[in-house]
Amino acid sequence: MTATSRVRRWPRSVAALSSMAALISTAAAPVAAQSLPRVHVIATGGTIASSAQGLIGVDQLLAGVPELATAATVTFEQVLRVGSSRVVPKDWLTLARHIDEAFGRDPQLAGIVVTHGTDTMEETAFFLDLVAADDRPVVVTGAMRSSDAVGADGPANLLSAVRVAAHGEARRRGVLLVMNDEVHEARFAIKAHTLRVQAFSSPEAGPTGIVESEGVRFRTAPPSRPDPFPLSGVEALPEVGIDYSFAGAAGEGVRIARESGMSGVVVAAFGSGRVSEGQADEIRTALSRGLVVVMSSRVGQGLVRDEYNGGLAAEGRNVISAGILNPQKARVLLMLALTRTRVLTELSRIFEAYS
Repeated sequence: MTATSRVRRWPRSVAALSSMAALISTAAAPVAAQSLPRVHVIATGGTIASSAQGLIGVDQLLAGVPELATAATVTFEQVLRVGSSRVVPKDWLTLARHIDEAFGRDPQLAGIVVTHGTDTMEETAFFLDLVAADDRPVVVTGAMRSSDAVGADGPANLLSAVRVAAHGEARRRGVLLVMNDEVHEARFAIKAHTLRVQAFSSPEAGPTGIVESEGVRFRTAPPSRPDPFPLSGVEALPEVGIDYSFAGAAGEGVRIARESGMSGVVVAAFGSGRVSEGQADEIRTALSRGLVVVMSSRVGQGLVRDEYNGGLAAEGRNVISAGILNPQKARVLLMLALTRTRVLTELSRIFEAYS
């Protein structure tokens, strides 16, 4: 993607943003609002917005972090109100459209923060990264502890995310994930622990930046990024399943994907790309019926290679490598790739460029 900002225009049928301007009050020394960058917060729910009484609204969420008034002039909207385990691909399209509308409406907007549950945060962030058409930052954040828990991490994460979104050096970096004072690129970020506040990491690259009391410090230069996937006219994403490898796996996920009419399936393979005998049989059948198969790994780190040579590859079957993408991210990329083409050679090139 070039450094020039490119904003897609969406059909008139997309609902207009119901944004409410809110300069959060603070007891700190007053800061002239006109001197602060503008940041728009899009709330979706999740642990960051949860309490013993249920989900709280974005207005309550922001009011609980008065320090935001020293970091940016904040506007906000509630797009979803759901735990991220209930997020579906249609919600990704909704978020992408709201982000484009917000950038298109305000050319001076510094960046956008999306608050989100952590269960599917890495998938949402990666999807938004693949479709981001503007070079201004989109920062995804959340919390591991509810808003009324002892040691709640949501307020600090939200403040850090706003500071990153307002930072000039965050431009041209695509979508970023900010948790526990670390800044991660969406491509590399994964949830690596079930409960700890330091749950997110980037095993293949490490954090691209950190948030300190003195400010935001980036450790790497903005990456070279391929062009985003256009979403104009895309009302739904193709269905793609995941089949998990385990000792004696029969490949039921592949079979279900084929029999239910899905467009593709990602295999969470052993090691760097090996599968069980039962999976190999199902993959052969699926490929012969036109199902697109992408080979990822259940390991969590490392590149998928053609280690199954002598089996599927020797038969001339086209199984696409997911590169370093874990199964859930490979699924996201395949869903978007299938909106562009079903030609296997083209799909392989897409995975080489985006994984």
